Amino acid sequence: MRAKREGKPVILDFYATWCTDCVRMEKTTFADPRVRAALKNYVLLQADVTDNNDASIAIKQKFGVFGPPACCCSAPMATRKRTCAFTVTATPRNFSPCSARSDACPDT
Repeated sequence: MRAKREGKPVILDFYATWCTDCVRMEKTTFADPRVRAALKNYVLLQADVTDNNDASIAIKQKFGVFGPPACCCSAPMATRKRTCAFTVTATPRNFSPCSARSDACPDT
C-alpha cells in the first residue's frame, strides 16, 4: 500500500454525486492551490458512496460515517495510530486536514 510504503497519513473522502456540498468542495476546496499544497504529504483516497449498495453501506459502517460529506484521516499505516476528521462544508479558507481528531476510526 502506497501510504505504508511512503509513511504518509491517509485522507479518505466520502463523496456522492447527489451530495451538493461534496460537489461544491470537489470544484472549489479540493481544487484550490492552498488546499492542494496542504494535502501534498497525504495519500488521498475517495469513497464514492453515491449508490446505497452493500459496499457503500459497509465502508460507511467501518468508519462510523452516516453519509457524505465526511473525511477520515489516519496516521501513517506503520504507526498504527488512528484519527478521524469530519468535514461538513469546508472552504479553501477554513480547510485544514485532520484538524479535528478522535479515536473513532478503525485500523485501516
